[in-house]
Amino acid sequence: MRRIAIVMLLCLAGCAPLQNLTADDIRKPEYLSETRTFPLTLDEVEHALYLHDEKCRLTSGIRRNPTNKSEGVISVVTPVIVAASVTVLVDLKQHGSTTEAKGYSVPPSSAHDIRTIFSAIENPTTCQ
Repeated sequence: MRRIAIVMLLCLAGCAPLQNLTADDIRKPEYLSETRTFPLTLDEVEHALYLHDEKCRLTSGIRRNPTNKSEGVISVVTPVIVAASVTVLVDLKQHGSTTEAKGYSVPPSSAHDIRTIFSAIENPTTCQ
């Protein structure tokens, strides 16, 4: 029984840095995993993610900035033992007919989720 308690404490200690993370917590240079510019407007990016979700059911939708419709965010929330935390965040900003995407992840091993989102934008009808 004592071993189980020790293992549980170690697990909780390892998860502690990931608990209660907000988008602002991971929107820092040290968590920036990848940037990409898509030759699409933000509406086209949103449509690509819709098509991908319709076929593959794997992506999150874009939440638009209510005060600036050329900006949006995609976030992946991971439930942790005590509370849910944002672990992947993609900031989107449209510049003319292109959209710049900046992907942040905590821990860095979550960067594969950013690549999955970017692949969904580039190839919306291909499931991974």
